[in-house]
Amino acid sequence: MGMAKVKVVEELTIENLVGELIDAKGERVILEVAEGTFLLHNEVNLRLLKFYAEEEEKEIIIDTNDAELIGLAHQVGISTKANQEPLFFKDKHETETPYQRAKIEIAASPETNNENIDMGWIHWPGRLQLAMVFALFSLVLACWWVLQPRAVILVYPKEQTLNFSTVAQIGTTFNSQELLAGKIPAKILVKDNRIKVQTVVTGSKIVGVTPAVGKLTLINNTNQPVVLPKESVGIGKAGVRFLTDRDVLVPKRHTKYQDGIAVGEEYGRAEVSITAEKKGTIGNQPAKSITTLDGKHQRFLKVINSTPTKNGADKRVAVVTLNDVKKGETEAKRQMQLVGNEEISGLTGQEYLFLPELTGSEIIRVVNEPNIGAESELVETSLDYRISILTPLTDDISKYLIRKFEESIPEGFQPATGQVALTAINIGPMADNKAQLKLNGKGMIKGVLDAGKLKDLIKGKTKDEATDLLTQQNEVAHFKINLKNNAKRIPNYLFQIKVVFPAGGQK
Repeated sequence: MGMAKVKVVEELTIENLVGELIDAKGERVILEVAEGTFLLHNEVNLRLLKFYAEEEEKEIIIDTNDAELIGLAHQVGISTKANQEPLFFKDKHETETPYQRAKIEIAASPETNNENIDMGWIHWPGRLQLAMVFALFSLVLACWWVLQPRAVILVYPKEQTLNFSTVAQIGTTFNSQELLAGKIPAKILVKDNRIKVQTVVTGSKIVGVTPAVGKLTLINNTNQPVVLPKESVGIGKAGVRFLTDRDVLVPKRHTKYQDGIAVGEEYGRAEVSITAEKKGTIGNQPAKSITTLDGKHQRFLKVINSTPTKNGADKRVAVVTLNDVKKGETEAKRQMQLVGNEEISGLTGQEYLFLPELTGSEIIRVVNEPNIGAESELVETSLDYRISILTPLTDDISKYLIRKFEESIPEGFQPATGQVALTAINIGPMADNKAQLKLNGKGMIKGVLDAGKLKDLIKGKTKDEATDLLTQQNEVAHFKINLKNNAKRIPNYLFQIKVVFPAGGQK
């Protein structure tokens, strides 16, 4: 597995740090945090780093002496240089037994305590008195020699790991009195939260920036002058509407004379500035394209634009689409799944056992702003949700595991320590706030040795026979037999056999 190091200094930004994390060569990246750097003293930054590390399939480890940063990193599930102890449970009600790795030695019967014998002396003749003293000394010496151990055996108790499994049921209706029956009380923990996600929109549309402007000629073919009010509407091609900029008086039709002779009629004319009702290039109409007035004045007046309208301009703007909204909601739900377990893990703390399989989430409300069709570069999705977990107390699981561990200890063994480790949990389906658990655990056990039993087992046997018999004892790890005076057999008398347990394995 490749390893890379990234130094985190005060001048570094979180964006640059994420970039260095992504570019780092190696599946394990160590973040060396310089002293006085507070960039990572922020849960949001830590979660962001963890998110990109998981996306890049990398493991990040924080190297720092800052206790606050170490605690915050552990809270969000990021490893640090500090070593972590394995999970184990300890029986709080059991006094510590100083079990150590034992060695056993077979002890002889108590040595005789030679006491001074206070004898009342009878006045015998000198030689007889001397002979009696010598005989008495010889008798004491013989007794001492007979009572000395002829075999010394060191026996070491076996110490091994005992793996066991058991089943239990957790539920909100159980109580502590049902614990030993495998019904462990549990509680439902609930937390409400909100996630906000911003999504860059992908839709766009053309909108007008400036309206087109131009001139409109009004023609009056009636015998009366006509006043066309401001904001009267002229209609061009494709129904584009133009508004007049002011009130205008259009003269009446009059007869044209030449040398006093009527030679024809001339219609009244007037010109007025117009502006397109809608902005954009759609208002740029060619000459002679605006030919209709809207409203009652069309009966009296004819209109025409002798020159094109111009200066209408467009631009392209971002628009929120349905796909953008769906994309934002999908991302919000994904982030809910990412942070939900971490949040519920922080909710359980050390008091309750965190079981990810028993967590649930419920979406309460989703709001997207702005709405579909609105002009915006971004759409913000707010997702309100509720997470919950069915969880038992850690102490209750500990008590139940210790009880089942003790029940699974084979004959001839006893607990070597007061510690039982939970190694695995398999969780069945949850219904009615109840769930079935299969618990796997392990603990250390130690052989229980009895000096009297061992003496009876090997007395009178040859060294090879005694070796075979001791090898067959499950509670014995190994042993050493020492026979004095080159003897071939273990003595028949128990007081001549000494059993020694170097690590205190005697019952």
